[in-house]
Amino acid sequence: GTATAGADYTATNGRVELAAGATSATASVPVLADNQSEPQESFFLDLAPVSGAVLVDGTGEARIVDPRGCVPKPLGTANDFNLFLFESLQQNSSKTGGRLAVGGDAQLNSYNVGEDLPGIGGNVVVVGGHLTFNQGTVRHGDVVYGLPSTLQGVNIPEGVARQGTAIDFAAQRTSLQQLSTSLGSLAANGNTTVGPGMPIELTGSNATLNVFSVAGTDLTNASGITITAPAGSSVLINVTGTAIVVQNFTFSMSGVTRGEVMFNFPQATSFIAQNLTIQGSLLAPRAVVQLNNGEIRGTLVARTLQGNGQTSHGPFNGCLPLPTASTFCPRSPGYWKNHTSAWPVQQLQLGAVVYNQSGILTLLNYGGTDAATKLARALASTKLNQASGFSHPNLPAIVQQADAFLASHAPGSNPRGAAQTQANNLKSQLEAYYEGVQCN
Repeated sequence: GTATAGADYTATNGRVELAAGATSATASVPVLADNQSEPQESFFLDLAPVSGAVLVDGTGEARIVDPRGCVPKPLGTANDFNLFLFESLQQNSSKTGGRLAVGGDAQLNSYNVGEDLPGIGGNVVVVGGHLTFNQGTVRHGDVVYGLPSTLQGVNIPEGVARQGTAIDFAAQRTSLQQLSTSLGSLAANGNTTVGPGMPIELTGSNATLNVFSVAGTDLTNASGITITAPAGSSVLINVTGTAIVVQNFTFSMSGVTRGEVMFNFPQATSFIAQNLTIQGSLLAPRAVVQLNNGEIRGTLVARTLQGNGQTSHGPFNGCLPLPTASTFCPRSPGYWKNHTSAWPVQQLQLGAVVYNQSGILTLLNYGGTDAATKLARALASTKLNQASGFSHPNLPAIVQQADAFLASHAPGSNPRGAAQTQANNLKSQLEAYYEGVQCN
């Protein structure tokens, strides 16, 4: 499983007895709390030897969930990037300390990328359109561009430049706009103090999540912002208004760090920041951003970016609620196999194969041990949920990985070793979005 013995749970063994006629029994395994924001993890319980019964499946899977009801990497794919833009980027004589992704065209001159990254590997620059890059350095990975591009005087010491497709920007844009709207609807539970020409004071006491609401005009008129919240908690600052201007601004934090602070701009179509250093990540998926003589120390998600400002690597490591973009409640395979009249589609592509309703039902009814078929069962349920309106920014990447796995390990292939572990991990990640969800 994905959980680690000694860190997430205590490895144990023992004896389980079932009385005659009984069909279930309980085995207790201590779970270790580490106060870390982590995805749902799993471990396996092996039953052997067995006496007085016939064992159909000797392995059971247990899941460890975060009792706070939140998920890590709430920005999905974008969480791994310093800059994540849906349309375009134009900057001169600047840098992005972490990874950079642009859905459209990017024009960079005298520009450095990736110098803050802790390791080597993966795609450091991803551009969906044309990349024009004159003079600069890309560290710790590759450069990927979607359309014919020009790179002159660009040093890539630990990687290569190549043409290809690495991110579905359209899907990410939809998911992140929905996430921003969903987070913007959360009720504030912290105290906000505003005074003309004074720093805005945000004070929270919740050990898990502190939510604040700030008017864009108040942000413009303030001289700075002071955040006080318990150590280890997350801070969400929802900023209202369509045109936001912030300049000559100071930041101060007590208890929390910049990796636990998220500024959300669900309505903003323009955001101008200058002469300041922003501590925290910014979710502004509809905004054209101008950054001059300043720095963002966190992830920026926006429509476009211009200016000579720079960004420093600092992923959001906090804990935010798992939002649903619609009122549709995600359902399990058990529901879908018994409610075919509710299916939004009659065909699904899983891996390289298109399944009709009969084929999908066969997967949904599967109760065996083949890891590939069990993954296909979870993926079928997930895609039926997606087709019904359920979405989350983390899901597209997991679905893409599951499809890629099934394309090379078809249901019934009974993968072993590392492939079996990968299939079980992907299945657990998909199940996290519908297992245990209470639907009316």
